[in-house]
Amino acid sequence: MKNATKGISVQLLVSSVIVLCMLMLAVFLTTQSFFSNRDVLVSHVEDSAKHVAKTINLQLEQVTHPIQNTIQLLELDPITTLDTLEQRLDRLPVLFTVLKSLPILSSVYVGYENGDFFLLRHLKPKAKSQLNAPSRASFLLQSIENNTGHSTAEPNWLFYDENLVLIETRHPKDYQYDPRLRPWFQKAQRSEDIVVTTPYVFFTTQEAGITVALKNNKTRSVVGLDASIKDFSSIMQSLQPSEHTVIALTDPENNVIGYPITKDLIKSDNDGLRLAKLDELQQPALSFLADHKQPFNTLIRLNDNNNTWFGIKIDIDKNQATPLSLLFAVKEADLFEKSNRHLITQIKVSLIVILVLLLFGWILGLLISRPLKRLANEVNALGNFDFSHTIAVNSFIKEVNTLAKSTQKMASTIREFQSISKELARDPDLEKMLAKVLSHLVSITECKGGAVYLRSKEATEFALTTTHNTSLLQQMIRCKSLENKDIQDEFRLIFNQEDKASLFIIPLLDRQDKLLGVLVLLDKKHMLRDDSFQRFVQEVSGAVGTAIETRNNIESQNTFIDSIVKLLADAVDEKSHHTGNHCKRVPTLAEMMINAAEKTEAGPYKRFKMSKQEKREFHIGAWLHDCGKIITPEHIVDKSTKLEALYNRIHEIRTRFDVLWRDAEIEYLKGRLDHQNEAHLLKKKNQTQDQLKQDFEFISQANIGSENFSKDGIERLKTISQKTWWRHFDASMGLSRAEKERLPMNVERLPALEKLLDDKPEHLILWNEKRPPVEKDNPNNVWGFDMELPEYENNLGELYNLSVKHGTLTTEQRFTINDHSVQTIRMLSTLPLPDDLKRVPDIAGNHHERVDGKGYPRRLKAGELSVAEKIMTIADVFEALTSADRPYKEAKTLSESLGILASMVKNQHIDKETFYFFIESEVYLDYAKSYLKPQQIDFIDKQKILKKSE
Repeated sequence: MKNATKGISVQLLVSSVIVLCMLMLAVFLTTQSFFSNRDVLVSHVEDSAKHVAKTINLQLEQVTHPIQNTIQLLELDPITTLDTLEQRLDRLPVLFTVLKSLPILSSVYVGYENGDFFLLRHLKPKAKSQLNAPSRASFLLQSIENNTGHSTAEPNWLFYDENLVLIETRHPKDYQYDPRLRPWFQKAQRSEDIVVTTPYVFFTTQEAGITVALKNNKTRSVVGLDASIKDFSSIMQSLQPSEHTVIALTDPENNVIGYPITKDLIKSDNDGLRLAKLDELQQPALSFLADHKQPFNTLIRLNDNNNTWFGIKIDIDKNQATPLSLLFAVKEADLFEKSNRHLITQIKVSLIVILVLLLFGWILGLLISRPLKRLANEVNALGNFDFSHTIAVNSFIKEVNTLAKSTQKMASTIREFQSISKELARDPDLEKMLAKVLSHLVSITECKGGAVYLRSKEATEFALTTTHNTSLLQQMIRCKSLENKDIQDEFRLIFNQEDKASLFIIPLLDRQDKLLGVLVLLDKKHMLRDDSFQRFVQEVSGAVGTAIETRNNIESQNTFIDSIVKLLADAVDEKSHHTGNHCKRVPTLAEMMINAAEKTEAGPYKRFKMSKQEKREFHIGAWLHDCGKIITPEHIVDKSTKLEALYNRIHEIRTRFDVLWRDAEIEYLKGRLDHQNEAHLLKKKNQTQDQLKQDFEFISQANIGSENFSKDGIERLKTISQKTWWRHFDASMGLSRAEKERLPMNVERLPALEKLLDDKPEHLILWNEKRPPVEKDNPNNVWGFDMELPEYENNLGELYNLSVKHGTLTTEQRFTINDHSVQTIRMLSTLPLPDDLKRVPDIAGNHHERVDGKGYPRRLKAGELSVAEKIMTIADVFEALTSADRPYKEAKTLSESLGILASMVKNQHIDKETFYFFIESEVYLDYAKSYLKPQQIDFIDKQKILKKSE
């Protein structure tokens, strides 16, 4: 066993042989390619030079022949005989055609013996800029006419566009020109043939170039054609094979006729412009070629001080009067630069190929050794308790395949058993769990099929829960008793035995051995007859029974929790007759909105989805959204008048008015006894009592509360409160200890003068140790509340309460009402909620937040509220508006309620997108049909409501 792992790996051996062979082949091919490529490049230099020479010769012929033909035709044209500008303008199209047909020409003209001059110039960008020509001008006609042979007339410059349409005429006074003084005119006068000038500067454009001229022997007028040296140099530049190549066209005196760089071609000295000498180009290789005595058209290798060159000298055209030579040279380093780069590239490619082949050899070796290696690895994995792999080994060795098949069967069985364990532990859905477990169990046992029946509420009834590869089964089986024999007899009757499958019935028991159901397997290979395998199946069935029991317990727990939640919600609703069925209807409406949001295919909620656990979390949060009201005092929740505090204190005020009423009667009677004026006494009594009636009616009306109690009303209350009455009994008698503690410490003297309405110190109830941690900076505030805490827990002052501007609640009492959200969050946060219910406190407690951050209890903004919380806000408000079972208000119609919601959207109270979805989905209508009175369901103009929210 020690030598079992020694030796050379097949995979390593195969890959090494392939790589070694390819390495040798790559070295040979790369070396051969490198030297062959160098020979090709040297040969290519010679071919390129000859091609350039041939092209230059052809270009010279293409340029010189048309120019010679053109000037010979112009010499015969009538323009050489015409005397006036008008006559010469008739021949302008001829000159225009010449310039158009020969782009190398810059101008064509005629110089007359009397000094007249007629020239048409093609305006190129540089010349156009120098002459300040019009923007649309393409051609310039320059004309000079002399009346005599010695005097010069005013010159004419005519600018034409591309179609030879006249644009502008000028008479430049500083343009003084006599063609008879120009070299081209004088040289042509002395010759009978076509003459070519040496390079010179053109008079008008100041460009360097040459002139081709021919004299008309009859009129002695001279026709001239100008060609720019720059244009001819561009031809040489276009023929330069690469930037590393230097070329030059020379005559026998080594004058440079053509060179790609124009500025180096023309030189200036005291005699004017001239062509550069070859030595002046600063190209040592070209100078060496010109001086070397090597034969023409032969590539040679030469050296200057710094570099090695390949060069060739080619005769252009021996038939010309002035033979020309092309000098062509290229640096050896530049020539072989690409070859060297190619060599490096080849080496890189060879290395990549070798790496690829190494990978290929490695893979090939892997394919050869894979069956044995994989089988060994899989067996090792089974030894390490890893049963997740599928063993599929193909080998030419029969025993290896047999062993692989057996190993695969073992691994598959263990893997299916693992899957059963996972399903038993994870899947919360009982039916899905049983279906998956049955499928795995049938696969392990290789049975034909199976079924699971669960015991129903009736003691001896079993309901079909799931099947696998079995059909036409009874949905319900009633057994005579729960004895094993009776159960087997009943179940055997429902299975078809024509395929001779053996039936195996396994009871599913819980931890207390209570029968939960029956597992049925149809065995087609009689494997279940084996005692050891039966024990295995029974162990699996025991685990299934435990899982069923666990699921039943979880379901019972969830049912119990739901019952407690609804019980608490019912308690809140029943606590106050003002809340009606609010805690039942809000979750109903909210869940209707959630379901509609999941179904919508457009708008912001088209991708909104909730998992089953998230829906349960929302369900609980919605039902508990007002659970904090369980500790809110009833007399505040039910407060329907301003003076209400456990009872309506208007009765105390009425008693004081009765006292004052009787005081008026007593004062009247005393006056009568004192024989005062009866009429005056009666008038005063009546006035006092009438005023008391008016004041009490006003106070009574103010006590009921309104949408907006005016400032004038508050001032009248203050005036009424200044009236006094005499109290003759001790105010501390009959009070509780807490009430006595709020009384002033000073000793009271009776009778005491009391105000008709008063805010006394004992009316103020301090927070003391009951101060709630709702302020943002309170160190005990661990919930993130951000509320303004009133100075007192409650203020029972009579004038203070009657002065409430809106409704019946004071600031302190409104805080107490709003505090139900705080208490909801605090109460729910103390519960040991599992992770999938962690957001229940937020869902329940954030339905009074506003999207502008001005809500309570945390001042959360829109971005901090979830979709569920935004939906809860709308559901809470909409239910309150439409509720018909609240005695203190009339139920509003659909249109009124939606209009109020739209105003709340505009005021950034509720979320706009959620409100739009509420309108477009018409959830409100589905809710209204079930929970609103028919008279509340009126016509809804969606567009009008949506516009109101903007």
